Order: sequence, then structure tokens, then C-alpha cells
Amino acid sequence: MDTKGSLEVMPSYIIDALKAHDIDASDIKISVKSDMTLDNIYMDSWVFITGDRLVLMDGFVHKSGKKKGKKTADIIETWEEKKYKEYPIAEFKDFKVEILPATNVVTANRNGDDFVVCKFTNTLGKKMRAFTELANKISEGKEITEEDLAGQDIGNAVCPKCGRAYRNQEEKICIHCIDRKKVFFRLLKYGSKYKWYMVAIIIFILISSGLALLHPLLGNKIFYDEVLSESGKYYGKVVILVGIILALRLVSLFVTILYGRINAVLSNHIVFNLRTDVFKSMQDLSISFFMHKQTGSLMTRVNRDSEHVQWFFLDGLPYLIVNFINIIGVSLLMISIRPALSLLVLIPAPFIFIFFRRWLPKFYKLFGRSHKRSSAMNARMNDSFMGLKVVKAFGKEDKENEDFSRASSRFSEANMHIGITSSTVFPIVSFVMWLGSLTIYIFGGLLIIEGKLLFGDIATLVGYVGMIYGPMQWFARLVRFWSRAMNSANRIFEVVDAEPEVKEKKDPVRKKEFKGDVKIENVSFSYEPNRMVLKNVNVDVKAGEHIGVVGHSGAGESTLVNRIARLYDADFGGIYIDGINI
Repeated sequence: MDTKGSLEVMPSYIIDALKAHDIDASDIKISVKSDMTLDNIYMDSWVFITGDRLVLMDGFVHKSGKKKGKKTADIIETWEEKKYKEYPIAEFKDFKVEILPATNVVTANRNGDDFVVCKFTNTLGKKMRAFTELANKISEGKEITEEDLAGQDIGNAVCPKCGRAYRNQEEKICIHCIDRKKVFFRLLKYGSKYKWYMVAIIIFILISSGLALLHPLLGNKIFYDEVLSESGKYYGKVVILVGIILALRLVSLFVTILYGRINAVLSNHIVFNLRTDVFKSMQDLSISFFMHKQTGSLMTRVNRDSEHVQWFFLDGLPYLIVNFINIIGVSLLMISIRPALSLLVLIPAPFIFIFFRRWLPKFYKLFGRSHKRSSAMNARMNDSFMGLKVVKAFGKEDKENEDFSRASSRFSEANMHIGITSSTVFPIVSFVMWLGSLTIYIFGGLLIIEGKLLFGDIATLVGYVGMIYGPMQWFARLVRFWSRAMNSANRIFEVVDAEPEVKEKKDPVRKKEFKGDVKIENVSFSYEPNRMVLKNVNVDVKAGEHIGVVGHSGAGESTLVNRIARLYDADFGGIYIDGINI
């Protein structure tokens, strides 16, 4: 059974290993795990502090278990200990993090000498800094309270599903575990506000699809076998049949116009709401979010990604429904006319299914790469325009041209890869589907020669083949546009779902009047892990006093002022306005 220490979860195999050294898990005040040893070997390196000891333990975790399909069950984890040492905690003081050229270390003063407690990589920066703060309290004989443990931001969050670190610690969204089905259904929810529009569109789609299915039947089978044939039921009634076909075409035209107008209104309303949500979410995010993003990249999410999602509602989803209905309806009609012959036409269908399963993930990656390079190019262009005066002042036009040309070339290369792949794959798919239509001509022609099939039947089947392969080709090409739309939607939802690093309290303290006392107490802050900008800063300014904050460029003057305005939250310490910790 796992037990939680102050900064790290202690697995059962670690608890058992500690028991072997006569240490009970309940005696642990702080437990933290590093990712490398003092010998620069990557393995688990645990540090424990009890009431009287500092314990260091290195080792490997061995996993064994039975696999059932893709899932792993009955996993057994065992600990192989490589090194164990313990020291009296009374010998240590002044725990701190030191940054080295290749790695980082936690050091302490042990009986007047420097002592390296552990080494770690940058990913554990915040956690190790939190460890040193708590370790110093213990070495000073102070008790660690719930308040000390509450709100410790150890950063470096990982995906609970795959275990990979999040690409962006602020957004906490794993790009490797995106469920695109959820993205799809989440997009549909944006249309729930306009359900009557959607109902009208579905009705018009059904009417339009039904009318389209009647045309080959009227224009081929009935026209050839019933109107032009002397033995036909409607022999000679050409004008009436043409009038019916014309009337149905006019109705179809009217329905198509209504459907198009309603769909244009609906799609733009939905994308307007989506674009507004993205922009509003950006306004609510903390400054730290924008520190890790380029302006051009954010503008791409608001504009270009929204346009791709608009395609989903304008040309994607409606025609997905239309073509799906057409395939089902045409297949049933063809089977009703000539079952055996019709089934031969559907031979390429499994190939299309395999194509979707194989190529859809590849197109997701291709369009994801294209977006990244497009964002980089837009960011390069935006930065150049914003700093045009500086560029000209230093005569760096050639350098800017070179940088933009490089970014543009990478974007063109990504799009070229998409184009080459599409131009190779889709014609092959179209050719395979066309081969299926040959069965109509071969076997249908032989049946007509033998007198077993009427000319109107084969003409109708040929017409329906065009209606069924057209949607199939559309579905094949859908892979490209669907991948682009779902990738864009996911990037939009990344922003919408991102939580601000500086969070407002649900029940904030409200003051009608401010006295003006400002107290900064032991404030430490870093933009990046282990790159401390402010360290244990203490300032006490009474109301009415004026002070100046001076220092060389990059010393942290602006950072300190930004902290008072709470544009960022400190890693450690507190800032008090009239005695209230903000």
C-alpha cells in the first residue's frame, strides 16, 4: 500500500526497503526522489528525513507481470538496492540547490563542510527547491506544519495515462494521449445552442439525399424500360417523365439553397463562439502562459485554427452525413435491382476501411508538423514587424530575411510533404474504387447479351456506381481535411482548458480602504526551474514611505514589482498588503 510523504509518494517496495533498515514509514517527515546518483548514473535516488536521520538510498525498480492483450495486469515491482547511507540530521544545516553546467545538486553544510545530498536533472527543479525549504526548517528544529505543505508547487506534472511529462506545465495537456473522439463530440456541443438550425439542416439533408437517389431510377430504368420500351408500363410518356425529373430537380435546388444558407449562418455562429472562447480564455490566463508562447503562434490559434474548424461545420460534418446516407441508400437500391452484381461493386469497401485505419494517424502527424512550422513562421514575421525600428537601426534586414526564409522554407517543406503524400495515396485509392465499377460493365454486359438483364437495369446500376464511389472518394480525401480540423480543434481546446497559474480565491478578502503597508517576506521566484531570479527577498515598506529598487539589468527589479501586483505567484515566501497575504 502506497504512503504519501510530504513531496513524494512512497511505493510499497520503498516502504519495505526502509523497514529492512528499521525505519518505519510513519517516521518519515520528508521523502523525495531524484533521478540520478552522485556518480551521474540515471537511477532512482531517494532522500528521506526522519526526526533524527538523513537517509540516502539508491537503486533500481524491476517490474514483472502478465500481459493480457494491450493491457498489463498483475504487475510486481521489486526494489534492488545499490547504496544506502544514513547520517544524524543534527549535523546538517543550510540545505540549498546549486546549478552546475551539466546538472544540479542539493548541498548542505555538514559540520562546517560542504556535503552533496543528491544530484538531479532540470525536470525536478521545483520539487528539489521545495525539499530544501522544508529540510532547512527541520534542521533548525522547527516542525513542518500543514500550512508548510499546502500549496507546494513541485511542478513537472506528468500525464497520468502515459507517464510522459506535459509539453507545457501550465496547460497540463498530453499531446500523446489526445482522444480525438472526445474532441469531435466536444465540437458538436458547440452546436447545441442552435439545435433547431441543426434539425432543419438534417431534414434538408435527408430530403436532398432522397431526391438524389430517385434520379438514376427515373432517368435510366424507368426511362429506358418503361417509357421507351413498347412493352413498358408508361410507353410514350416522355414529356411527363421529363417534367417529373425537372420538378424534382427544382425541389432539390430549393432545398440545397435553404440548406446552404442555414448552414452558413450556423457554422459562422459556432466558429464565432469558439473564437470568442479562445480569446476570452487567453485573457484569463496568467502572464507566465504568454512567456512560453510567441504572438504569431497564438494568433494562428485564434484565426487559422478557427477557419479549419469552420470547414468542419460548413463542409465536413454536413457532407459526412450526406455521403453516409447516400452510400447506405444506394447500396440498398443496387442490391434490390441485382443483388449478386451489386455486391461485386462493393469489393473495394474493405480497402477503404483499411486505408482509413492506416493513414489517418499519419495525416494527424503531418498536419501537426505543418501547424508548428506555420506558427513559427508567423511568430518570426510578427517579431520582425514589431521590432522593425530596431532591425533598421542596426542594419539587420539581411539577417531577418534569412531567418524568415528559413522558417518559410520549413513550413513549405511540411506542406510539400502533405501534398506529395496526398497526391500519391488518393489517386491509388480512386483507381482501386474505379476497378470495382468494371464489374458492372463486364458481368452486366454479359448478362444483357444472354438476355438476363435489361438495358435500363445496367444503366441504373452504372448511375448508382457513380453515386456510391463519389462519396467513397470523398471519404478517402476526408482523411486530409479531417486530420487538419481535429488538430486545430485540439489546439483551440488546449487554450480553452488551460488553467491560470495565478488562481483567484473563491472567497477573496475584500477591503474598502487600503492603508498602504507592503511587506515582502522571504520571497523566492524563478521563471524557469532552478534559475532563481529572486531569492529570500525581504522588504518592509510602511504606508507613505518611498523606496527605490535598483540593480543591474536582469537583477530582478521588474520581477519584484510584478510580484507585488501578483502578475506571478512566488515559488516561496509571501507578500502582504496591509497584513493580508496576496
